[in-house]
Amino acid sequence: MNNSLIELKDLVIDLDGKRFLNANLKLNPGSVLLIKGRSGTGKSTLLRSVARLHPAESGDIFFEGIKSDKIKPMNWRKKICYLAQTPVMFPGTLLDNLQVPRKFRICEEHSFNKDEAMVMLDRLDIPQSLLHNQAGGFSGGEAARVAVARALLCNPEVILADEITASLDEESAVKMISVLWDWMRNGGRAIMVVVHHINLWKEYISEETVIEDFIRKKDN
Repeated sequence: MNNSLIELKDLVIDLDGKRFLNANLKLNPGSVLLIKGRSGTGKSTLLRSVARLHPAESGDIFFEGIKSDKIKPMNWRKKICYLAQTPVMFPGTLLDNLQVPRKFRICEEHSFNKDEAMVMLDRLDIPQSLLHNQAGGFSGGEAARVAVARALLCNPEVILADEITASLDEESAVKMISVLWDWMRNGGRAIMVVVHHINLWKEYISEETVIEDFIRKKDN
């Protein structure tokens, strides 16, 4: 029986035409998996491939034992949420942005609960006074926290976090990590993370994978 949330089997991802990743790994429920390595070694590319935003050349991705090609992309995104280092803020207010996933039918089965959203904003130190402000004017740190709130309100099972604390001061980063940790522990969820503030994450990391271990050179 496969108890992994995500499993990669011989997943081949081109990096630059000269190198590729050949990745085998598992992400288990209740774990935080750190993907670490030097800049330019494909950490973000790996996360985007797991999110099905970057095509792999071959190999398989499984979610709860089911191959990715058997799961519709929309359903995949309901289960697995990718958080980019530079978050996307959609046209409209902060409140509009919190409701965007429902407009895209990513979490259509859940009606928007404004009270729940306000609790999440408070936990992430996002003032409710910003609720009707245009999100396009937010700072990088504000946008990063809004993106996390927006994702968690949709109740995914896996978060793929790509250096999401990079634009935050230490206090804000600690609060964001704490919110993600509490979310993960409640219901067999998991996080795959590329980190900037590695020391702030240290006590939460369950497993580590060195991306260089997956790198292969293409034959000339």
